[in-house]
Amino acid sequence: VLSALFCVGERAREFYNSAKKTGMKNVFYYQDKDSAGKKLKTLLKKGDLVLFKASRKIALETIIKKILGEN
Repeated sequence: VLSALFCVGERAREFYNSAKKTGMKNVFYYQDKDSAGKKLKTLLKKGDLVLFKASRKIALETIIKKILGEN
């Protein structure tokens, strides 16, 4: 079960809008990955499973490293 959706960047805005239209709760939109990462870090609990999907252009691995405390 998907409990939250984080949409990052202008190209992801349509995903955000569609999810909101269907009534999905906990849908977040951010212009930049740093803001999204900060919010995600506040919501994560031990044992949570996170699926990251992004284009190479976003370089999302930098946020993953910050969340894991590697950076």
